[in-house]
Amino acid sequence: MSLITSTFQALSMNRKERGNVKEDRVNASAHPTHHGPAPALLLQLLEVRAIWEHYATLAMRLGWSMAAIGDGHPVLVLPGLCIGDAGTALLRRFLISRGYAASGWGQGLNLGLTEGVLERAHDRLRQLYAEHGRTVSLIGWSLGGLYARELAKHSPEMVRLCISLGSPFAGHPRETNVWRLYEFVSGHPVDWHDSHGPLRAAPPVPTTSIWSPTDGVVAWRSSVETRRILSENVVIDSSHLGLCAHPAALYAIADRLAQPEGQWEPFHRDGWRRLVYRDPKKLQTEREAAAHPGRRSTSGLGDPQLLLVDLADRRQRQLPQRRSSFPGQRSGDDAALDVGGDVRGGCRSRQSCRNARRGARSAQRPLASPHVLDRNEAAARCSRDRSTR
Repeated sequence: MSLITSTFQALSMNRKERGNVKEDRVNASAHPTHHGPAPALLLQLLEVRAIWEHYATLAMRLGWSMAAIGDGHPVLVLPGLCIGDAGTALLRRFLISRGYAASGWGQGLNLGLTEGVLERAHDRLRQLYAEHGRTVSLIGWSLGGLYARELAKHSPEMVRLCISLGSPFAGHPRETNVWRLYEFVSGHPVDWHDSHGPLRAAPPVPTTSIWSPTDGVVAWRSSVETRRILSENVVIDSSHLGLCAHPAALYAIADRLAQPEGQWEPFHRDGWRRLVYRDPKKLQTEREAAAHPGRRSTSGLGDPQLLLVDLADRRQRQLPQRRSSFPGQRSGDDAALDVGGDVRGGCRSRQSCRNARRGARSAQRPLASPHVLDRNEAAARCSRDRSTR
């Protein structure tokens, strides 16, 4: 338990040990943190679709048989902030119908990282591991996803798979719209700088992050998994409150859990799945292109040739407008180039540039050397003198 305690040592202390929230904010201001914006007001208003997403899953109960069937291994479901096991009942019912031994965390409402929360969650994980004699898959919704990742880091030998649903592990807590609620119910501020770094590290087990770009509570950038080994991102269009009940999320969860142990493979988007699940790399590329309109985004594509294309485009924009005519060939709006004029703008290739320069030098070259001109002029003077005599 020492690793869990040390990771959340700052956040698990109660108000009496650390003082009130106002004093902690003053102390945290000495270590300023930079963070992105939280979801906008329009996305917050769209959270009402969670009601329809829950009812859609209930209406499609007969279609649950389309999801993959499990092998009966235990699954521990961890709820989000201010939510208990009742909020994950539909998810657990779905998992039980697919043959899994799904269980809640059994701690009532999730009131944040208070003292003893992760220790009790670890005891629950150890209990399921001992009862079934098999590794346990962890599924965490929002704040519960942070718990699941830390449990997998502490005891990877007991964890088979870790799935997070809209969990802000990669960003600052202020990139969510519930950080004030978290401070109120937990009793400590979110600006405690020593806790954000360890959360970004991925657990040493297969990890799946399911998130939505239209999340109205957590900024989707905070849920992007950047590790490329044994990790992936599954993107759906859902509200934050409906992530644990969205039909697409449930289907993806069943697909991930049904994989044989030790034979993990990334989630594929072939066929009809392309219509439901979005490409996370393309989404990040579109966002970068919108943020930098004049720059071609190449992040996440993994193709070095695109970098060369980008550099070539920038070089092309910096070069002057090339002429379309050569010396002696007048066309369009191009002015005729006089002999000895600037011919660098009329080059279409290296060979044409060489030919143009040679022609210019030959045109500028005098027909005879100065010595020959002097001898000719002297002979002419002698002939004129003889004639005058």
